[in-house]
Amino acid sequence: MLRDNLKFQEALVEFERAADIDPTNLAARQEAQKTADMIKTQAQQKEGAEGAKPMSTLAKMAEDMQGPVDLEPFPTLRSRCA
Repeated sequence: MLRDNLKFQEALVEFERAADIDPTNLAARQEAQKTADMIKTQAQQKEGAEGAKPMSTLAKMAEDMQGPVDLEPFPTLRSRCA
């Protein structure tokens, strides 16, 4: 719930508290790590946004592209001269 509301620090405290109460609670440890990673990603995005230049139209188009195109081979054509 806290993480859904972007309250990552508070969520991390709660997950760590749960893991401390029950050291066998692997889910709490995993969620604490996941939340810590979210905090790190958010900080990196903020750092990048502060120094970022506006993106050109071409750069935006390139970023939005969906990976390589899958090409299908043409069916083999039989010669009509046979």
